[in-house]
Amino acid sequence: MTFRKALSLRFFAVLTLLCLLIGCGAPQPVAERRQTLKKPIAELVDALAEDWQLPMPAALDAELTTTLLGLSDQEIAQCKGYFSMSPQRPDQLVAVEALPGCAETVATRLEQRRDFVAQAYGDAVSGGVVFRGNYLFLLLAGGENHTELVAQATEKIEDNFEK
Repeated sequence: MTFRKALSLRFFAVLTLLCLLIGCGAPQPVAERRQTLKKPIAELVDALAEDWQLPMPAALDAELTTTLLGLSDQEIAQCKGYFSMSPQRPDQLVAVEALPGCAETVATRLEQRRDFVAQAYGDAVSGGVVFRGNYLFLLLAGGENHTELVAQATEKIEDNFEK
């Protein structure tokens, strides 16, 4: 092993140790305050999907919830969503009400889905996960105005919660 490689490995080991000691990259807990929706989750998602005009939409069912999102009935109270079946558009609109104590797990799974889609489509997709207590929303959009779609959907979600 060359001197440079040995030095690089030592530096990496020290950096990793420091990150572990200070909690670098540790997931932040999701606040599970009780939130109240103005509309039921299904009604909100349907309204968002209508505004979004997903190409070739497919409704999220129990099988897709488990297969694509990795969520089970033991973690969620309700879930409603749509996925675009178009290979050119990675649009995904999902709303989940997590059971008490499960919001952090649900958030992690939705973020994993977001990361998977972002890796596959790169800059052609924008979006993320919106957290409001036990309610979590996965918003991923592709196409020409993908950034505006996500911003409008986020605003509509925020407006749907009691102040």
